[in-house]
Amino acid sequence: MIVVIATLTLAACTDTASPGEDRASTPAGATTTPAASPTTGGTPRITFAKRVHDFGVIADAQDYSTTFRFTNTGTGTLVIAEVKATCGCTVPTLAKTRYAPGESATLNVTFNPSGKAGKQNKTISVVSNAPSQTVVKLAIRADVRPLIHYKFLLKFGELELGQQHTRRVALSYSDPDLRITDLYSTNPHVSVKLIDVGVPNPAAGALPYLATLEVTVGSDAPWGLLAQTQVKFTGHGRAAAQFAPAAAPYTVMVNGQIFGDVRLDPIVLMSPASLGRNQTFKLSAVLTRASGAPFSVTDIRITETTIAGLKPSVVANGPGTYTVYLDGATPTSGGVVKGHVVVTTDVPGEENLSIQFAMFVK
Repeated sequence: MIVVIATLTLAACTDTASPGEDRASTPAGATTTPAASPTTGGTPRITFAKRVHDFGVIADAQDYSTTFRFTNTGTGTLVIAEVKATCGCTVPTLAKTRYAPGESATLNVTFNPSGKAGKQNKTISVVSNAPSQTVVKLAIRADVRPLIHYKFLLKFGELELGQQHTRRVALSYSDPDLRITDLYSTNPHVSVKLIDVGVPNPAAGALPYLATLEVTVGSDAPWGLLAQTQVKFTGHGRAAAQFAPAAAPYTVMVNGQIFGDVRLDPIVLMSPASLGRNQTFKLSAVLTRASGAPFSVTDIRITETTIAGLKPSVVANGPGTYTVYLDGATPTSGGVVKGHVVVTTDVPGEENLSIQFAMFVK
């Protein structure tokens, strides 16, 4: 399943790097353990039986697992400081971190192909204290045949407040007996229905059938982003003739922003680049009125946030424009910081404007 946070694209999972040779190179942000000292009794070395595993042609309805066996072929204790993958769809697990000379073990890797299509190449970095092998890169490969082909991002663009708006998503597939169930939207202001199931699509070759999702943003949808809106459904059938019937979950990300007379630029309070930990920041965006008429901001507050200590403020630039600020410091741990600032105005129908903020902390 593909997961996106509002308008941020944080993990596209499009890594195509192949595994490299043993060398003392460390990817950005990696934390390594220093090479073994003389008190450890020698120098560790990590040797893998293989560096690449190819799953071949697979369906998208189940997880696939493999193992990478390795041995400490050095003379000192091997300490594995970190094992990380380039994509959240790939999960490596290791039973422990310290290995004596001559000791062997396996690194387990599970790949979830949900939301993937075509050739996949995912990299796993193994960071250790082996002095000539600070980072060893492994890779898994696969050719994913999804049950249903579609564009996962539905862009509504800028919408007018108080109006209903509809877009469609085409679903193409090869199984004439395909069923779609569990269709719903995560946003109460966005509805979805399935129409035109099993329409012939002879020009598509291996995907001769079409269905359509009709997605509607209601007239009651509030001002601001369609934040974290997802349309979800389950497909039942065969991805190709060689696969057994199976059920696979699917997600369509819905992207757009709803404005009335009051506009926000940019549409989210966001840092243009990732930030360091415990780093001060000041985010800003400008509120204007399309009609040019003057208006007042009477309050500003944070309604939800993943960190404490943030300070919102607003400064008048003129009778019809304000700058919204958000000051604070990033946490001491990495990840995504997000939340909402609500600005209260005297514009009829646009009294409470919910503004999203988001940033990535390295």
